Amino acid sequence: MLNPVIGLTITDFEMFSGLDKIISRFLLKEKDYLIDYPIYDIELVFVELPKFTK
Repeated sequence: MLNPVIGLTITDFEMFSGLDKIISRFLLKEKDYLIDYPIYDIELVFVELPKFTK
């Protein structure tokens, strides 16, 4: 049995300028057929510090 994997990336620059959210969460998708990966045990989380205001 595998444990869930979460990749956390904190950036000091904007990666996704089209999004207003500070935290973006991504799941996996097949590249050619755009099929979602059916198990949500792998997730990529990006935190963009320039979008954060105190």
